[in-house]
Amino acid sequence: MSMPAPATAPCGLHVRPFSIPIDERQFEICEFQIPKGTVNLLEGASETPIAEVLLSLAGLRSVLEHRLRPTGLGLAPPPVDLRSALEGKVLLDGQDLHAMPQIERARDVALIFENPEWAFLCPTVEEDFNFSFAAVDKTAPPAYALRRYGLFENRSQAPEYLSGGEQQRLTCAAVMERAVKLVLADFSSSNLDSNFRTEVLGPWIEHCRKEGTIFVLRGALLDATCKIDGVLKVTAQNLSYSGYSAGYTPPSTEGVENELLDLIKQRQPPASPAPTILTATEYRGPYSKAPVSMNVRSREIKFLLGPNGSGKTTFGRAVVDGNVERGAITHDASIIPTMALQNPERCLFSSTVERQLNKDRTLLSLCGLSEGHASRHPLSLSRAQQKLLSIASAMQLAVGLVVLDEPSLGLDATDYVWFGKLLKHFSELAVIVLTHDPILISVASQASLESVDMEVSA
Repeated sequence: MSMPAPATAPCGLHVRPFSIPIDERQFEICEFQIPKGTVNLLEGASETPIAEVLLSLAGLRSVLEHRLRPTGLGLAPPPVDLRSALEGKVLLDGQDLHAMPQIERARDVALIFENPEWAFLCPTVEEDFNFSFAAVDKTAPPAYALRRYGLFENRSQAPEYLSGGEQQRLTCAAVMERAVKLVLADFSSSNLDSNFRTEVLGPWIEHCRKEGTIFVLRGALLDATCKIDGVLKVTAQNLSYSGYSAGYTPPSTEGVENELLDLIKQRQPPASPAPTILTATEYRGPYSKAPVSMNVRSREIKFLLGPNGSGKTTFGRAVVDGNVERGAITHDASIIPTMALQNPERCLFSSTVERQLNKDRTLLSLCGLSEGHASRHPLSLSRAQQKLLSIASAMQLAVGLVVLDEPSLGLDATDYVWFGKLLKHFSELAVIVLTHDPILISVASQASLESVDMEVSA
């Protein structure tokens, strides 16, 4: 049963009513109070302004104003001064976050970005890890602390050369090693392997809860055993909060899995026997921790699994560009493989959405986009919409084979269905899926799709 938050409380996060302009309308934030030592779920469809909400709660007025300014690409309404709108509206333990000195706010509030690359400022992993402490005038722990996050061996490596999951671990590590009062996590953990989620992330959340930390987290970040104390609901119009004394149970993913499974089963079946179009034999890239051996048949969907940093993305790139260092990857001369990268902005090269899709209106609708999105710049879309757009674009350009790197990262329940519709639409393509997502792995098992695990492949 939902119960309203108390009107006043001596400590915790207290948000007073205010509004901010988003897409030429006023987005309303209702008054609420979140007690200390609670884990709170942030719920909202992918097109809702989740990033803007978190920036306003984090006290980052200057960054929020930057996001709301026009860029010449139709990304935002005219410039606004948020000083009067935000000062005195977000209080942490009674202190106004928007009036706090920057270094003091950085000590108390941690914001983990959806794109980890936004947080990288230094040339190596170790330096970047240390900088997060220097920035708040604290002493960094010894380098061996990186062992907890599986990053000690990568400490001299540039963060940009880590796998996507390792990059997300690095941004988490910088927060997990210091005590903060408020953690705002604007990312999905579907690119983190299950061991890290259950053995590192989950216990850390529970420990900090007992110490009084307030968490506001995206749903996929939470382990099934983690008690949820409240829900911040983001719609297109407003943000509201409900506390739950007995805990809150998120909606089951069973319906999403069933819809995705049905769409995969509707793919046009390959000819029998299906010809093999790609063969990999003991491929191991420069940063790979395990070799890959697999055969891919025409129109087949195949999953490549393995822990963060094992070399899945490196293998995917080798399939596409033919840069084979050790081992062998051969494919049929008739195919031209493409790849949708984990970070969608790296795949969006056109000035408008419709140009990205070569003006294919069917694909526009299969991405869950409307005619109103066609003339917009791809980077003006939400992160999930960018993800679906990059997948559709890669599939459209592919001949015979496409590689999808963490295709469900950042998607909500509705977006999984759009992804399934794209798989169905491009039935003529073979698909290699690189993922850690429990939902996709479950669907693959139910659909009897073959998976190759880099931990056991030899």
